[in-house]
Amino acid sequence: EAVKEIMKLSFTDPKIRVSDDVSQLVSEVVSIFAVEATLRACDRASKDGLSTVHLEHVGKILPQLVGLPQLHSNKP
Repeated sequence: EAVKEIMKLSFTDPKIRVSDDVSQLVSEVVSIFAVEATLRACDRASKDGLSTVHLEHVGKILPQLVGLPQLHSNKP
């Protein structure tokens, strides 16, 4: 239900409806995206020699997830 409400925020036409199937699919995609982001941020923190993930680690991996060029230099 929350996904439907969030999606509705971007609609300009109040007649647009979101089916339960679409809502479920978007929820699954968001869940997979969040897990992948978490795993990549953990890996980045580990490569930086840390056992705690910080916001900077998430910032470093986000361009990879959304298909943008790297905005931060990555340490090998």
